Amino acid sequence: MGTPATRVASFSLQLAEGRADLYTEMPVKVSGFKQPIDDAEWTITTLTHTVSPDNGFTTSLELEVKIDDFEME
Repeated sequence: MGTPATRVASFSLQLAEGRADLYTEMPVKVSGFKQPIDDAEWTITTLTHTVSPDNGFTTSLELEVKIDDFEME
């Protein structure tokens, strides 16, 4: 019998001000969400920097965290 699949939680963020110092696979902490989300150790999985005449320099992030016996409420 194989090992059980690892469950993953994820979410996306759009930063109004771009962050050129961010990169994929970088560990990050978030704040301002529910406590279990703020306490989790997130990793950047997808990162997109955009420059546009309307919004200037912005950064979009997709974050993931592995969850074992962790319940999001």
